[in-house]
Amino acid sequence: QKKVTAEGETEKELFEKFMCYCKHGDDALSTSISDAETKIPAVTADIEAGEAEEKQAEQALQIYNHAKWLAERNYATAAEWRYRESARIAKQCRRSTLASHALARLGYFLSQWCRYDEAHTVLQESMKLNTKKNPLGPYLFGVLDRQLAGSDVARQPLRCCSGTS
Repeated sequence: QKKVTAEGETEKELFEKFMCYCKHGDDALSTSISDAETKIPAVTADIEAGEAEEKQAEQALQIYNHAKWLAERNYATAAEWRYRESARIAKQCRRSTLASHALARLGYFLSQWCRYDEAHTVLQESMKLNTKKNPLGPYLFGVLDRQLAGSDVARQPLRCCSGTS
């Protein structure tokens, strides 16, 4: 009988703890739910602000890249005009060496800008004007010819080994 009463008392204590948990657990749960509901708009606003900042950063990067491209294009256009004009003026003054040098530099820049056909034509004109005092023209013409012809491996047929050593 002592055993049964002891079990009854422990069950009573457990029941009281459970009831206490139910009373206070509901309060805590409702408090945490209301806190979460108040935080949802703030977190949503933070996410939207982050997305807006990311979009603004992407737009700024696009603007930067476009400005960089414009600057490079303007530099290329200015350099091309400058070399063409200096060659024209040198030809007018009958200074073939200066005209040859200007055209050779123009050919170099045209090849750097992947305008190989124009560079080829300009370098040929440079070599016609003067080759003795302008080593850059023939050198660049040769480099461009080799580049346009392709690599040595591509130009030469592959040789297969015959069965003899």
